[in-house]
Amino acid sequence: MDNKQFGISFMWIALAALLFFGAANGGAYAVDRWLFPTERFGENTYIGTTDVSEMEKEEVQTLFAGRVDSWRAESELLVTYQDVTADYPLQQVQILLDETVDRAETGTQNGFVFHLSEPVTRNFLSAQFPVAEFTEENVAMIHAELERALSDGKRRTEVRITDELAGLPQEVMGELSFAHSLINPGAYELVQTLINVPVAPGATFSLIDFMSELTFTEVTDTELTEIASALYGAALDTNLVIEKRSIGTTIPDRIPLGKEAAVNRELGIDLAFTNPNTTTVYLAVELQNNLIRGMVSGQPLVHDYSALVSERESVEPRLIKQFSSFVRSGSRIEERGEAGVRVQVTRVALFEGEEVAMEDISTDFYAPIHRVELFPLAQQEEEEIPADPANGTITVPIDPNDPSKGTITIPYDPDNPTIPGTNTPINGNNPGGSTGGGSGSGSGNGSGTNPGTGSGNGSGSGSGSGSGSGSGNGSGSGSGSGSGSGSGNGNNNSPGNGSTPGGSNSGNGNSNAPGSGNNGTPSYDKGGNRVDRD
Repeated sequence: MDNKQFGISFMWIALAALLFFGAANGGAYAVDRWLFPTERFGENTYIGTTDVSEMEKEEVQTLFAGRVDSWRAESELLVTYQDVTADYPLQQVQILLDETVDRAETGTQNGFVFHLSEPVTRNFLSAQFPVAEFTEENVAMIHAELERALSDGKRRTEVRITDELAGLPQEVMGELSFAHSLINPGAYELVQTLINVPVAPGATFSLIDFMSELTFTEVTDTELTEIASALYGAALDTNLVIEKRSIGTTIPDRIPLGKEAAVNRELGIDLAFTNPNTTTVYLAVELQNNLIRGMVSGQPLVHDYSALVSERESVEPRLIKQFSSFVRSGSRIEERGEAGVRVQVTRVALFEGEEVAMEDISTDFYAPIHRVELFPLAQQEEEEIPADPANGTITVPIDPNDPSKGTITIPYDPDNPTIPGTNTPINGNNPGGSTGGGSGSGSGNGSGTNPGTGSGNGSGSGSGSGSGSGSGNGSGSGSGSGSGSGSGNGNNNSPGNGSTPGGSNSGNGNSNAPGSGNNGTPSYDKGGNRVDRD
């Protein structure tokens, strides 16, 4: 065999080997790919909160198998019925990974498959919520709801046992009765509509809002306050959350202390509370003879609630004194007054007779009505007039030119001898006046024959007949009798005035000239100087 033939033979042998090797490997791949395919999830595929897109199922099983123990140790399942929340035991909960992966659908959100023990669920419900006697049917429904809730695979899962899951008969949870004073038809119409009014879980009831949806005839705020107080007192013996509640300004006559819920539509004063439970509660008001009764009903609560009102604390009124011109003596009672009241309201929760919680609800304070007495107006004490004439008071004419207007007593200031508020001088250091047959003034000596009197800064005598009066800033007096004439020198530095039957003159003047008198009527010029008449 030559080289050429050997080469061709070797080429065919190598090619046959390659074909055989390729066929062997390709066949194995084809068998794995087409006859025994490996399942793989497509895009946007989730199990719980984990993205398993483009992952093989066996890979997913391996992934979750390593997380089961940590999930069981770190996760919690909280179950709430009415007013109690309990932690469900997860130690015996099984996660069925094979079923979880097999049931998972590609391209969507998938949940885990959990297995809970129904006896464990029954014992859990009985221990945590003993007041609720669940039927076997209800236990099965709650059990299925727990498994469904766990399928999300969250670390924290919450389940609320609702009306449908519980299925328990209603019972009265709280009530209050007291004597009422309802008289208007509208009040009776409202009571008739308050029959099993539902308040859903988490919902809030408002009396004013409830009334706005209805049509009533006349009803007073006082009547609404009694209806609201009946509901409020019943709600205090439950776990309903009080949202709005007020009291009146006076101590109620019929409503028990601590249980009043005032209503004033004009001011928007309302009664409102919220249902925090997992099931619906129902409100009702009814009239029995002269009593009004408020009730809150629903599926039983785990705890027993009751409202405690502290002892009545009296707040004494104060005495308010007022003064009136209508009271002449003694005193008169305007308002007798009334003591105020303060009470503390708390809510206590009991579980199997043991206190588990206490909540401060309110401090109700009704202010006292203070006693008011009226007294006479206070009399002002009169000031004593100082006896010192140099710094006291002085009596002067109201009008120096018209004595008929009388006199007035005013403070006297020796440094400013004028009538306060005017520039009118006060005539003399002391009041003075004279009457007689004539008048004159001077500091010299004079003589006369007819009776007369005079005043001035000095002494002297004058002559003439008649009568007159005068006043001046000075003191002095003189008298004489007979007829004749006299003369003298005088100096007058003070204002003076006088009047005689024959005329009058007034004024201020200074005279050093001799003065004389005769049997006629003397006259004086405006400067206070005497003028002789012929």
